[in-house]
Amino acid sequence: MPPPAEEFAELLGKAMQNQPYDMALDRVRRLVNERRFALGVQLIDRRRDPLEVTEGYARVAEGALVSLGKAATGEFGNLHGEFPGSELVVLGLGRFGGHSLTHASDLDLIYLHTAEPGRLSNGKKPLGPNDYFNRLANRVTAALSVPTAAGPLYDVDTRLRPEGAKGMLVVSLEAFERYQREHAWTWEHMALCRARPVFGSPQVREEVAAMIERILKMPRDFGKIAADAAKMRADMGRHKPAHSPLDVKLGHGGLVDLEFAVHVLQLTKHVGLSTRLEVALEELQAESLVQANVVDALKLLSRILVMLRLVAPGDVKPTAETWQLVAEACGAESWEELLAEHDAARQSRIDLAAPGQLLVLYFYPKDDTSGCTREAQDFTALAKDYSNAGVKVIGVSRDPMKSHEKFIGKYSLAVPLVSDEDGRISEAFGTWVEKSMYGRKYMGMERATYLIGADGRILKAWRKVKVPNHAQEVLSEAKSAS
Repeated sequence: MPPPAEEFAELLGKAMQNQPYDMALDRVRRLVNERRFALGVQLIDRRRDPLEVTEGYARVAEGALVSLGKAATGEFGNLHGEFPGSELVVLGLGRFGGHSLTHASDLDLIYLHTAEPGRLSNGKKPLGPNDYFNRLANRVTAALSVPTAAGPLYDVDTRLRPEGAKGMLVVSLEAFERYQREHAWTWEHMALCRARPVFGSPQVREEVAAMIERILKMPRDFGKIAADAAKMRADMGRHKPAHSPLDVKLGHGGLVDLEFAVHVLQLTKHVGLSTRLEVALEELQAESLVQANVVDALKLLSRILVMLRLVAPGDVKPTAETWQLVAEACGAESWEELLAEHDAARQSRIDLAAPGQLLVLYFYPKDDTSGCTREAQDFTALAKDYSNAGVKVIGVSRDPMKSHEKFIGKYSLAVPLVSDEDGRISEAFGTWVEKSMYGRKYMGMERATYLIGADGRILKAWRKVKVPNHAQEVLSEAKSAS
């Protein structure tokens, strides 16, 4: 494994000593890419757990950022000098902030500065703080991302900054905190759940981390945050759909769904405020806010993601040998076994909101049929009202996950759907029943809905449901029960 980020940054710094700036960038690229290649070999040779390797990738990236950030600052200072007592601070977000990169991950960054207004740098060509730090941040981004003779390094994404692509690349700490408190959208606070300072002096990094924690602990309404998250996830599903049924990141019940649910709990319960998703889930589990199987689901899906990003990037079609490699690296004996574990993991995220919350479980016969589509759309139209009432709605049918994903995408549904292919859920609730049509008897799903209390007791059941006005009737009953 690579050394801790600080040690790796020192190693890279020594390699750049006494080198012209462009040659120093080349040298860092070679050393960083050698480390990344070595981590990939360890994955293929199955010498390391993919979860260890994903942290290794993050260490390498952080070390590269620190060393190149210092080099870019020094080069920039030759012309524009410094701001004594002030500095550039960089936040890592997303998978970078969570210490969990893949071979192909980009770096989500936010740049901040600590300079007071009205001052100038002390160089041959002095600049005010906004010009100085915005230009410097561009230099750091270029040092990380521009291909050189030694090849590319990282793609850098700075769109999570205040006002997104329309905002300034760098703002002051004071302006950043004010924006987060007064103007930021829910999605920006969700992104902040995985933000950590990765560049800056130890004292300033500590101050920034404390500022982030204060923002995350602001009072929030659970219903509003959950409704905002559901809408954002539905919008994301329309604009950035899953690439395939094996898309463990964007697919229904995948890592993005899981992350959204965790961030809602972090922002409203103020528990598990760690940028490491697995640590956050363990702390939420300790407070009975999530089930234990969700922690295992995260680890499995993360292992699959790391492996597939390396051995099956983009449109590459894996061979049988590659599938077996992925299975063994993820702890399964065969690809078929891993697929079964994968399907179970992607359904486990529905347990995230279950403790202490009312649950509406509605059973329906088949995806994308007229009555079932109308019912799903009715529950979707009332999703915000259900969320504001503290009620979770989940649809269940025997359709496979692939069918659910198409159904959700086609109609922009905001209601999670569970695949009950083995029939265990429907049989437990007695909704898999004998039906008849034109004298022919067969087994099928009865349209039924259950309102379940926080203690797991069934508060009310609707059997042989008629779709018109049903979602509204269930909502009224749920509000009374809560």
